Amino acid sequence: MATTELPIKVDKDDTPQHFSKNFDQFGNSSGFIFDVSLSTAVAANGKVEVRAPQPKGPLSPELLDKMNRYWRAANYLCIGQIYLFDNPLLRTPLTAEQIKPRLLGHWGTSPGQNFIYIHLNRLIKEHDADIIYISGPGHGGPSLNACSYLEGSYTEVHPEITHDEDGLRLMFRKFSTPGMKAESSAILWFTHSARPSTIQT
Repeated sequence: MATTELPIKVDKDDTPQHFSKNFDQFGNSSGFIFDVSLSTAVAANGKVEVRAPQPKGPLSPELLDKMNRYWRAANYLCIGQIYLFDNPLLRTPLTAEQIKPRLLGHWGTSPGQNFIYIHLNRLIKEHDADIIYISGPGHGGPSLNACSYLEGSYTEVHPEITHDEDGLRLMFRKFSTPGMKAESSAILWFTHSARPSTIQT
């Protein structure tokens, strides 16, 4: 059965604020591509991912494309928080030592929460709306951590979580480790409004 390969490469000139310098590292330089049939990354073996078809809908194709790429980046950050102890950009094939021995957080809730977050950002931008995202408890923590990291506010609160490979590694390691569970729950209940600048129109 043929598989459809979706893009994970993001152009440097079109990335969310605060993350543009390193955002392109999520692309094919890792040697992996996303296999939809398995819902996981697999070795590229020389294959190059193609861009997704231009989306169509009531929103402009350009905005939908930006939102789709932001959503995919947030989903990857959620996976990293739940599963990865090291190798945050998958530069080498994963080993058992790089996978967390104790997993917290629910992958099943992350894409949906990221989807809601991105559309709330769009509404904030379009209507100058005051919105508070209330989600919880706890196991959805990776989602709001990921989105606030992409928009820059996570690093404002945790300046050691920088927007580079070392910052990603530390972010992934800190989630669900002793002393961090209470914080991941709290951020769900007290997260501030999403920044209008996250998605540029």
